[in-house]
Amino acid sequence: MTLLETLEQDLETAAELVLCDQCSARAFVKVTLQAGILTFCMHHYNKNANALTEKGAVAKLLNV
Repeated sequence: MTLLETLEQDLETAAELVLCDQCSARAFVKVTLQAGILTFCMHHYNKNANALTEKGAVAKLLNV
């Protein structure tokens, strides 16, 4: 792989990164609520998991 191909691949990967809705960390969980979609890093998902579950949220791991 050439340097240019490596840089292009890195840019594509960076463009796909999703950030946590509560901080600037990389999101690993997508949560779907009736009101919309949230994304969370693992710290904030774990912190809010019980409340989200009580509200009927559906959580899915993002492709990483």
